[in-house]
Amino acid sequence: MDATRLGIVPGEGWLTFIQTDDLDRFELEHDVTLDADGNLGVVQRPGADERIARILLDTYLLGDARQSAAAASALEERRP
Repeated sequence: MDATRLGIVPGEGWLTFIQTDDLDRFELEHDVTLDADGNLGVVQRPGADERIARILLDTYLLGDARQSAAAASALEERRP
């Protein structure tokens, strides 16, 4: 989903986030070493999850301050 549709201004964040369906295979195919700066995140998910709530949550957790604030606001608006 296009971040601008969520009201988020595109920009470069501090964290590189990678999603894979198999962490073991990912580690075998890529030279993953200790990330002393803490700016690499890799998670295992069984497949793409295009639900707006998942996208907003990922943006809230992984975005820069501006993206995170916009996602938090959008999540609050959708709360029942």
